[in-house]
Amino acid sequence: MKVEIAEHGRMSESGSSLLRLIQNQDMPLLDLLVRESVQNSLDAANGNAPDVKVSFNIGQFQSKNLNKHFEKIQNALNSRFPSSNGAYDYVAVADANTYGLTGPVNYDKVVDNKFGNLLKLVYEICKPQQNEGAGGSWGLGKTIYFRVGIGLVIYYSRIFQDGKYRSRLAACLVEDETKSEKLTFRLVKEPKIERE
Repeated sequence: MKVEIAEHGRMSESGSSLLRLIQNQDMPLLDLLVRESVQNSLDAANGNAPDVKVSFNIGQFQSKNLNKHFEKIQNALNSRFPSSNGAYDYVAVADANTYGLTGPVNYDKVVDNKFGNLLKLVYEICKPQQNEGAGGSWGLGKTIYFRVGIGLVIYYSRIFQDGKYRSRLAACLVEDETKSEKLTFRLVKEPKIERE
């Protein structure tokens, strides 16, 4: 996968500010996670489907099998998570009867300011929603994902585009740059998987 580290610059958010975008201190993180996940799925509802299905799954994964795909932080991840068997917990949110992560894969493919679900959900922060009935702004709710775990979120989607099924995979890491245990400043993995 192509790795890009987003540099701090003018008019950009730092990791610490992204993690505080949802200032709700009264609601537990788990409640925020459920609320925002369901809202994201409802916003992407396929109008031809009778309903939207959202499920929350927990399980374990082998950290070293995942870490090797993050070449710029692989050693830091292996050092920080040195479990003897390498198994760690994950939370996965899955939805069905949604459009998925559609749209252009890269910004240079955006036409008429139509970013599509992939770029808006995975990479954009605070872009206003334009779909009728959609709530809030793109990117605010997803910041809860980065707060629940170590800040690493992996997005996967299977979409139907141009008469074919395609898979898309992207990962983002957002962490507080003021913390001593940070892996890097802010890491963004560009989508690579685009297969039939």
